Amino acid sequence: MKKLFRKIIICGAALGVGFAPPSSSAAAEQGYYMENHRNQFHFSPEASWMNDPNGMVYYEGEYHLFYQNNPFDTRWGPMHWGHAVSKDLVHWEHYPIALSPDENGAIFSGSAVIDYNNTAGFGKEAMVAIFTHEGNKQVQSLAYSNDRGRTWKKYEGNPVMPDPPIRDWRDPKVFWHEESGKWVMALAAKNSVMIYSSPDLKKWTYESTFGPDEGSVQATSLGQRTLALSPQTGSDFEYKGTISVREKNTRVGAGGLLFRFDAEGKNGYTAEADLRNGQLLLKRINDGKEEVLKQVRLSDSLMKADAIELKVRAEKENIRVYADGVLLLEASDPSFENGYFGLVNDSALSVFRDVSFKNQSNFQTNLTRWQEVSGAWKKTLFGMKPKNKGTNVYLSSASESQFSYSAKLAFNTKGIGGLLFRADEAGKNGYLAELDGGRRIIKLIRIEGGKQQVLGIKAISVQNGTADLNVEADGAELSVMVNGEKVLAHRDSRFTAGALGIVSQGENMTFQNVRKQSFVGEVPEYIENPDFEKGTLEGWTPLEGTAFTDKQVSPADTYWGGPFDHQGRYHLWGAAETGDDPTGSVRSSYFKLSGSGEINFLIGGGNDRENLHVSLVRASDNRELIRSHNYRFNDDEKYRRVVWDASSYLGEKVYIKITDRKSGGWGHINADDFHVYNEGPVPEKPENDPNAGPGPLYEQKSSGALTVWNPLGGEWTTATEGSYGGIWECPELIQIPVEGEPGKKKWVMMVSINDGAPAGGSGMQYFTGDFDGKTFTNDHPPEKILWADYGADFYAAVTWNNTPGEKPIWLGWMSNWQYANDTPTSPWKSSMTVPRELVMSKESDGYRLKQAPVAQLQNLRENKVEYINKEIAPGENLLENVTGDTAEIETEFAAAGAEEAGIKVRTGGGQYTKIGYNPEKQTVFIDRTHSGFDFGPNVRKVHEAPVKAENEKIKLKILLDRSSIEVFVNDGEKVLTDQLFANPESQGMEFYTVNGKAQIDYLRVFDVKGIWGESPFRTNLTDFKPLDGQWGDTIAGKLGRSSADSFNISGTKAKDFTYSAKIRVLNEGAGALVFRADRSANNGYFVNIDTKHNVMKLMKRSNGSIQILKEEPHPFESNKEYEVKVTARGDEIQAFVNGSAIIKAFDSEFAEGYAGLNVWNATAVFQDVRLEQ
Repeated sequence: MKKLFRKIIICGAALGVGFAPPSSSAAAEQGYYMENHRNQFHFSPEASWMNDPNGMVYYEGEYHLFYQNNPFDTRWGPMHWGHAVSKDLVHWEHYPIALSPDENGAIFSGSAVIDYNNTAGFGKEAMVAIFTHEGNKQVQSLAYSNDRGRTWKKYEGNPVMPDPPIRDWRDPKVFWHEESGKWVMALAAKNSVMIYSSPDLKKWTYESTFGPDEGSVQATSLGQRTLALSPQTGSDFEYKGTISVREKNTRVGAGGLLFRFDAEGKNGYTAEADLRNGQLLLKRINDGKEEVLKQVRLSDSLMKADAIELKVRAEKENIRVYADGVLLLEASDPSFENGYFGLVNDSALSVFRDVSFKNQSNFQTNLTRWQEVSGAWKKTLFGMKPKNKGTNVYLSSASESQFSYSAKLAFNTKGIGGLLFRADEAGKNGYLAELDGGRRIIKLIRIEGGKQQVLGIKAISVQNGTADLNVEADGAELSVMVNGEKVLAHRDSRFTAGALGIVSQGENMTFQNVRKQSFVGEVPEYIENPDFEKGTLEGWTPLEGTAFTDKQVSPADTYWGGPFDHQGRYHLWGAAETGDDPTGSVRSSYFKLSGSGEINFLIGGGNDRENLHVSLVRASDNRELIRSHNYRFNDDEKYRRVVWDASSYLGEKVYIKITDRKSGGWGHINADDFHVYNEGPVPEKPENDPNAGPGPLYEQKSSGALTVWNPLGGEWTTATEGSYGGIWECPELIQIPVEGEPGKKKWVMMVSINDGAPAGGSGMQYFTGDFDGKTFTNDHPPEKILWADYGADFYAAVTWNNTPGEKPIWLGWMSNWQYANDTPTSPWKSSMTVPRELVMSKESDGYRLKQAPVAQLQNLRENKVEYINKEIAPGENLLENVTGDTAEIETEFAAAGAEEAGIKVRTGGGQYTKIGYNPEKQTVFIDRTHSGFDFGPNVRKVHEAPVKAENEKIKLKILLDRSSIEVFVNDGEKVLTDQLFANPESQGMEFYTVNGKAQIDYLRVFDVKGIWGESPFRTNLTDFKPLDGQWGDTIAGKLGRSSADSFNISGTKAKDFTYSAKIRVLNEGAGALVFRADRSANNGYFVNIDTKHNVMKLMKRSNGSIQILKEEPHPFESNKEYEVKVTARGDEIQAFVNGSAIIKAFDSEFAEGYAGLNVWNATAVFQDVRLEQ
């Protein structure tokens, strides 16, 4: 399944009229399954939307294909299970919808089994469907059939799995596991597959989870550069990790290691594998600006590798970078001595595994370019330690005037030292806050020309030989704190600015966590403009980006979904005027947290914890204390109130920060009405984001694996086995026979990924491994990805349960969520692939999936054209006289002397699609650059599968249908599936070669017959011409669909007559019989049944103007069939429903005209449409 159904209410005119004028000309209907782009030997729905195949099961000679279906539209919507049956996997018979939404929600994907042993109690050999109900949450439910799938009953105990562990929990695939004697279910759960077992299909037990690669992390930030920081820091170290930089939706970028970084992610170094430009880079980041220190080209082997191990060795100013153990970059730079370890992802999808560090020293400081001024110093794992018995002075490059400056001191009874500030570069002038560990006193000293004058002295209490020392300098006001208590304050203006450093008398004091922070003076208990009622951002300070300006302070009361429910006139609407694309952040004025510590405010907009949030931040060090995002309400513009319990930070100087790091859909946040001073008790259950806040202060380690990360933007999540380019869906766990090894089978886990497949967008991967009835274990390392198909249009494939024969058979949805709603087909959307047999092939590096079209498809072949042993030079075309929009092509050729060679199909008028082989790249490809449709920027134009030629030869089987192409390479070892939408006239073919000759062993082209028969629409009218809307023939009759008004006028003309039909309006709207009309429907009569307003109306259209001649109330119901009859005799018109006369009226304007059909704001079907004169 793709996404959640959002109910949309379409409001119509009160009378059920308000017609859009019909088009002035219309083409005749093209016939049943003969519309433009309608595939002729692939399954597609008659006249509606289709996606995932569901419930595939074989029983008593019949292959059942259920599928995700929206009967009301050709776009994704409220999901039902459509149904079709085949006896040969080639020809299909449509059946009515099997499962429809109910009180538990829409019917998402699932599977079906034959319960031979009646374990569920629904009857022996009952056909049981196991599916996801999508309502307020995703749960698993049952339905069953006792008549070979013709009718279905939902289990009264639904849902049988009512408690989802996460939001995305769907698409159950169930099979009987003989060894354990239980039913086994594979269930998609966001980035994993959860495995359950059951004795009876009703009571399910969790067994295991496959997918998450614990300890690894994945970043996705297309078009963005995002960071994640570890709580661990280092000065001199070895730091390494295995990195996979992957293309996602045509975009590839860089991934790498950060080191010596500050907490804001603005300063430090990076070592990056840039696969976009083929380089390894060592960068220095200074205040967010990047500078390349060194770079080198990546080798071909590194570019093609599944992963690259990057390693950094840093010692003082010397930095070395290794890739897969080889030293590639070396530089010397003294800018940053210490900082956090981290990861960087730039415009890509990057996976980081086995990240670890080993420190030689770890002097934690946010100051830079330290210099020994006197004495000698040594970095240790515990901080900076003096080495001489005399005076040791160590100065940073910072020149500061107003600040807060702190350090953690460790000392023995002989330890004397402290913080030097506002000093000159020789340390001979400035101030010193000096702690004497033996005498337990603190001094504030002014140093002039090397001479010291004590400005203040005080006895202190220190324990365990440690103390937190802090100095604040605000103009002439100097303050000294020990362990958070102010012990000295003095006013002195001799030195107003200077360097920060540390001083030790002797070797007996160690300095750690030496940091300069912002000094914040006295602030009020409130923030300025807390509710934006000034109509601007006055009182708020934009920190970065353009997401928050005066334009976003909006007076709008409503949005597309209703009222905002904000307070007052103005609010901060993140999408106002500029939409979702801008990013940035803004902060409030500083305030002192007082009162009860409660803070409350209104929040709305997108739901993204990492990128869209409101935070409470400490002013001195910009440390985030509490965070909330719109997680309780998902993506919604409407405001709801959030309450924080910030009482732990009472008395601190803080500010509110609003952050937007997200572009695209729902890439904005809304905020309003901040109350930062409250009295009385804090609510018992404040709505602090349980995952937010600063988290624990992690103990600093000297070495080890790094698994805890603090993201600074982008999407960071636990990586998975294989690919997690998008959410996992439609899993399957199955045994597949091994080719050439009779009796041997291999367990395979199949998973569809909603985004990030090799062609871009949707795709399918698989894993080979072992399954013991409870746990699936992958054969391959987690970075290995095995793709089931390399084209853009293969998704959600699952196998038929219970099939005869050894080889499983599967079938997939032939589309891609990047453009599935927008392909140019009407009145249907999407096709399935042909059914394919599966087998595993044992290769040198493991087992691989092979696929082949079912042999029954060969029965559709006719009119073979064959060429044997032909040499083709550029410009020659064996297929010059071969045309067609459906074909099966088989060929084997060698192209070692050419740049590429292959087949062009659907050529003509500048259009063509290439299926070729590139010997240098060793790839088979489909190039649909000129295929006739723009598939969008997120999908590649050329889709490639890696293929090694056998004796320099490539074997291709190509199945070409009107809007699809399936390519099976070397007997199915690789497959590519794509849609193409060429003009109907583009039907040429060509065997081509580029810059060299190709040797063809054989080339066979067959016409392929269509599989669809006569229209099931019963009528004695002829020559229907749709004027607008969507019209098509179905087993229920002629279907019409329109969001407004749509006519379909026949070529049958009558004067006095009886006109009748069975009409079913599937949703709220109207269906009508049109009579005595002209072919443009600008003039004529029509009688409709209106399920929205529960009336029958007789209406007249005269030169496009509507007049209601008569209407009568009637209790019509949606999706119920009514026999409607109209009689016209002279000027007398009567209308009947189910034999009862409802309307009688007289009008003489139109005495004769054409008969037709009409739908208004609905989907309706018309069957047994007959006119008797």
